[in-house]
Amino acid sequence: IRSGAAFHHAGLSRDERKLVEEGFRKGAIRVIASTPTLAAGLNLPARRVIINSLHRFVPGEGQVAIPVREYRQMAGRAGRPGLDPYGEAILIGKSEPAVTELFNEFICAPAEEIDSQCAKRSTLLSRILALVASREATDNDAILSFFKGSFYAVRHANLSHLTRICSRVTRELEEMGMVVDLGNRIEATEFGELTSKLYLDPRSSVMIAAAFNEREEVTPFGILHLLCATPDMFRLFLKSADHEVIEQVLEEQGDEILIGEGEHCFPWLGYEDFFQAIKTALVLQDWTNEVPIEMIAERYSVGPGDIHGLVDGIGWLVHGAREICRREMPPLLADIADLEIRIRHGVKEELLPLIRLRGIGRVRARSLFNSGYTTPAEVADAGVEGIARIVGQKTAESIIDQIKKGTGKSGGTRGSKDSEERDPERRRTRHDPGSGDSEEKEGRTKGERKPREAEGRNDEKKSGQQNILDYW
Repeated sequence: IRSGAAFHHAGLSRDERKLVEEGFRKGAIRVIASTPTLAAGLNLPARRVIINSLHRFVPGEGQVAIPVREYRQMAGRAGRPGLDPYGEAILIGKSEPAVTELFNEFICAPAEEIDSQCAKRSTLLSRILALVASREATDNDAILSFFKGSFYAVRHANLSHLTRICSRVTRELEEMGMVVDLGNRIEATEFGELTSKLYLDPRSSVMIAAAFNEREEVTPFGILHLLCATPDMFRLFLKSADHEVIEQVLEEQGDEILIGEGEHCFPWLGYEDFFQAIKTALVLQDWTNEVPIEMIAERYSVGPGDIHGLVDGIGWLVHGAREICRREMPPLLADIADLEIRIRHGVKEELLPLIRLRGIGRVRARSLFNSGYTTPAEVADAGVEGIARIVGQKTAESIIDQIKKGTGKSGGTRGSKDSEERDPERRRTRHDPGSGDSEEKEGRTKGERKPREAEGRNDEKKSGQQNILDYW
């Protein structure tokens, strides 16, 4: 950057992207080497755009030519409005025949026509469920009538294929327990309405519900892997160096995994998806174990921006899993609710009692814990003066006031509290931040503090593998 050059890709953190983009706009950075993220519509025009390759690697296909419309989108970055009389888009041909080919296949070629994704099974599953759940369509004729007004109908005069696939998808939704065909009408089940309300792919909901119904206990890694294996989750690609790590994980944590791999379990979950989900879950596990982002990025060869993207994506899915669990398997609700908070803040389980206080994030919670204040009760015993040196005067006053009033972050304790009330054993084994745990119980006098070792939950591994779903 000091020499006026930088790179730009989706894996950059928000601060890194801002630094590069502002530096380029101000002229401090003169050259940016970029992935297609710049072509995807980022408002960062340049006088000159050099496209060094018009091919992209596609798994299973190798190097394939990019669409003409994507080339034009890249070339469209050339020329700064109000600054340049014109823009230059440069392609690199290594020979005269290659130059001729570039002219014929990209510069002079018309852009490809766009097509509808409507007839894809994955799209129809969610779309038809949404129609039925919202009561926009109550029978097969109404479903087909809706799609006759779609872009697909404009592009394809023969709708026989769409008619067949709509009927097939509706039957599949019925087998999944999402809808019920009553003969004269189709209605969404409670499970189907919940899935549609959560904007989840029906296949994701089926995987989550099936996995939870198979286990009495779950671990954070098991939940993370399950959610990373769903069709709704973006997964990291595998590299050759990852295979050894994955084998070790399967050996050490394999019985925590809630689903099987391959089509014998879920037809849409392939072996590659299963193993990619393990790598993705490991990244998220490190995040919840407070591993620094820089270390995670180096360990798994991913960018900070990719990590934040995974955290955002899994946060939405774990919320959906919590709602499904509330319906399907209430005893597991506390585990998922705790994991949701840990993902949101990137903290270990031992910080949960502190992180639920407003104004306390992962850094302040860790500072309080390492100073010996591990529960709100201990924080309250210390008083404002005792913790002000750690979190600051105003924050100290705020959290002491919260503890006295019994308030905290919105929704922070609801899931755990509900489950603990249902299961007295959980209440005995889990640390209760409101139990008034005092120093005298540990043989210490009031005001005497000592840092504690981390107390992780003692989750016993369970053996066994996910069985095939009944309807498959």
